[in-house]
Amino acid sequence: MAAMEPLAEVASREGFEIEFSTDYSEPSEIGVYARNPAKIKSDLSVIMFHGIDDGYRNAYWRNHDWSKFDIGLLPGNVSVKNWKKQSYYPLAHPKIGVFTTGWPKTDRIYSKQFQSEIMNLVEEIGIKSNKTILYAPTSEDHGKIHDFITNCEHVADKMLIKHAPYEKLKYAEGYEDLNELYEGYQTREDIFIFDPKEDIMKCLGVADIVVSDQSSVLNESILTDTIPVSVVDWPIRSGGTAGNKGYQMDFVKKVVLSDLSDKIKNIYENMGYLKRNIKKERKQHYSHLGNSSNLTIDLISSLAKNEQPPVYPVDPELSFAARSYGSVCLKIGDTRDLLIQRLPSSVKRILKIIKFNRLDKRARNKIRKIEQKFLY
Repeated sequence: MAAMEPLAEVASREGFEIEFSTDYSEPSEIGVYARNPAKIKSDLSVIMFHGIDDGYRNAYWRNHDWSKFDIGLLPGNVSVKNWKKQSYYPLAHPKIGVFTTGWPKTDRIYSKQFQSEIMNLVEEIGIKSNKTILYAPTSEDHGKIHDFITNCEHVADKMLIKHAPYEKLKYAEGYEDLNELYEGYQTREDIFIFDPKEDIMKCLGVADIVVSDQSSVLNESILTDTIPVSVVDWPIRSGGTAGNKGYQMDFVKKVVLSDLSDKIKNIYENMGYLKRNIKKERKQHYSHLGNSSNLTIDLISSLAKNEQPPVYPVDPELSFAARSYGSVCLKIGDTRDLLIQRLPSSVKRILKIIKFNRLDKRARNKIRKIEQKFLY
């Protein structure tokens, strides 16, 4: 929703009637989607990523069908490169094409209003030095908040806590709500706790460093010159640890919990160099900074009127052999899924006992490595 709101504001100014809906089957003249509905009832349909991490996933378009849409949107050069690598999948190709239009969520960061809000927030929090660290996990579990404070309280002047609006402490045993979790921290002068509904970009805007597990916040932090740190041995709610997830980019600093304090010290010692580096990275990951929403609406409006679009579609740059291979893979995958669906319950129980799904996953990962070697 956060990425949709700037688009809606621009579209409204351009005279479009706007309606947000969770009913993906609802008919419309133009539909902009961040999820893949079972059926599309829009005259012109547009698909964008649900989160910025989607643009970095291996084999994303093997499992996400963009071919049913008219237009696909990519945020920057890195996601464009990833799309090109996977464009041998038939599902990667919308009817009209994919276009690089940036990430609409970034637009307000470059407004005077946002800068004013950041200054007011700095004053409200009482930040008086550059050693301010934000803790923003995907979910609260396994005592991560306590780990963060224990390891950062001696290297930070101010620690900021930001949980997601959806945080219900389902995976944090022993706590009924966030107030109980925060007990003992709310009165400390070196800790500030954000309302979970606060705009995460504002929270990043007042911090020098953000510490998380494998949240998309790490990949978005370069928008505010905030150094991202992932604690790779922190457990995550979906199972495993943060280090097992392959969606973090190279600019994210990875560290085990026992080395977190030393890593923070090292970052502050090299802050100038690191900030210069993430400014370079930002240009590769996010195109059309500050103007993404305007460009996206111009693109949609032009194509709806059959006019020349303001940007050209991205070329797949793939051989006929690679495209043919993708078509075969799709047919094999559909056949496999159909066979599994039709298996008797007794056979499915046996497959579950022998952990067939793990063997299946390993086999598919092996195939992807071969694909990357010979097709990319």
